[in-house]
Amino acid sequence: MNNLNLKNITKNLIDTFLKAGKIAKEISHRGAKITIKADKSPVTDGDLAVDKLLRTKIKSLTPNIPIVSEETVDLNIKNEDKTFWLIDPIDGTRDYIRKSDEYTLNAALIIDLKPALGIVYAPAKNRLFFFIVFVVIPPFMISNVLSKGIFF
Repeated sequence: MNNLNLKNITKNLIDTFLKAGKIAKEISHRGAKITIKADKSPVTDGDLAVDKLLRTKIKSLTPNIPIVSEETVDLNIKNEDKTFWLIDPIDGTRDYIRKSDEYTLNAALIIDLKPALGIVYAPAKNRLFFFIVFVVIPPFMISNVLSKGIFF
């Protein structure tokens, strides 16, 4: 997967995140339906709706890359893949249930066990953050780049 693909994937996912955030806010506004997972943590219909939307879009963009999602993962099966998507559809479910604005929608593409791109969206605050790793810079070079004021 080249950098151009990562850029295009990110662009495509940003619209999906905005749509997912709208859905999450609508469900929160009407009152989320809550169930308790086997690990005793809560999950809402908002978590599941966002999860379905993100997984569907990600699968259409990268059909050969497996997806590990907090809401659909089988904890009895160890992930052996080195390249995969990692999704937490609503991080901060308890805050989401309380109608707090302290929750986010999250996805990251892990390539060779290293993060390559990530998107975090806080819909209640209307803030979206993303990153794409184009070049891996060894740690000793980062301080050199920063001290010279070179920015990408």
